[in-house]
Amino acid sequence: MEELQTQETQTEETQTEQTQTEEALTPQQATKQAPEEERTFSQRDVNRIVNKRLAEEKSKAEALFAQRECALARKELRMEAADMLRQRHLPAVLAELLDYEDRERCAASLAAVEIDFQAAVREGIHQALRGLGPPKDGANRRDPGAAVRGAMGLR
Repeated sequence: MEELQTQETQTEETQTEQTQTEEALTPQQATKQAPEEERTFSQRDVNRIVNKRLAEEKSKAEALFAQRECALARKELRMEAADMLRQRHLPAVLAELLDYEDRERCAASLAAVEIDFQAAVREGIHQALRGLGPPKDGANRRDPGAAVRGAMGLR
């Protein structure tokens, strides 16, 4: 009889501990402890899921490859444009003005920049030479023979 009472007491203590533990758990923790229903997949489902994920990863990889390929092509165009500018004796800073979308656009923009640069140089030279005209009053003219006469001691 004492054994029966001891077992009942232990059972009551265990139930009390479980109740206290369950009360202390948050609803999320209680949900985690509840037995979850295991989901099974057929081979067809697994194949579909795997193929979908593979297709997503493949498209990501292809997009990354295309992006890197485009960056490499632009870098090559920049190097070629810098070389062309050097060959045409143009400043390297003009490379910043070029369009590197593709080879044709780069060549067209290089030609346009070269034409504009040469026109600007001609205009600058014209403006600079315009300021070196003969004096209007003629009083400040230098005698070209004065240096030779001065060197010989003649005045």
